[in-house]
Amino acid sequence: MITTRQFKASDGLVLSCVDYGGEGLPPMLLVHGGAAHARWWDFVGPAFTDRYHVLALDQRGHGESPWTKEWTYGTRQYVADLVAVIDGWDLGRPVLVGHSMGGHTVMAYTVDHSEKLRAMIVIDSPASYPQEAVEALRKIGEKPSRPYETLEDAIANFRTNPPQNMAKPEILQYVARLSFRRDEQGKWGHKMDRRTLIREPISVTKSLSRITCPAL
Repeated sequence: MITTRQFKASDGLVLSCVDYGGEGLPPMLLVHGGAAHARWWDFVGPAFTDRYHVLALDQRGHGESPWTKEWTYGTRQYVADLVAVIDGWDLGRPVLVGHSMGGHTVMAYTVDHSEKLRAMIVIDSPASYPQEAVEALRKIGEKPSRPYETLEDAIANFRTNPPQNMAKPEILQYVARLSFRRDEQGKWGHKMDRRTLIREPISVTKSLSRITCPAL
């Protein structure tokens, strides 16, 4: 059974976290990629609950976690959130897993906090962002979000980036259905704050040698 928990972030934000179960076992914390949310892990997290207490964090500006009034969506803020969450819970040292942008955050966290982890796993993530990628994301982030009349319209227009993937259509539809919310005008929009696409990444290419915990 999937439940939700809340954890204090570095600046007092209250972040939402999905709990897949496994209470009492060693923790595993899953960190989603950019423009995604915790529920992208719904087809992964439950597979590990026989060995771990599995949780998935909605990073600030994503999913059910709040948007910030001023822009605070750089790697330094995401890392500070991981510090606050892991230091603040009473679950013990986790296996920390990150995908794409979340994996970059995990690497940046681990170079300074290896002793707080059982292990780290990074999936499809750059240690350093190419400047052209940062600029391309900025241009997208500065455009307004498109509103949709119905949730079905929003789901029909849901796309991954890059568009090539091996996911079954029903899985993409499942993820899409959890990616939008209705606003006060009755329109449907993405749960993600588009300003999260304006990145301020930290290069950790030269720092990876400081990671001392098991790493994959």
